[in-house]
Amino acid sequence: MCEHKYQVLESETTAFYSDAKHFGMDITATFYCEKCLDIQHREKRIDTGVIEVNGKGICQEVL
Repeated sequence: MCEHKYQVLESETTAFYSDAKHFGMDITATFYCEKCLDIQHREKRIDTGVIEVNGKGICQEVL
């Protein structure tokens, strides 16, 4: 039985902004075990909420 020790093989981050003023990020990563070469893939979506842009063009997060 392998005691897995994973390393990142590949990762990607995609940021998006919708017409509804929501900002979010999709993060994907692929990991491999250094010992047995097992491959694991993970995906995560992070929604930071509503973003407002003031008159000076500066984005502010609304909590």
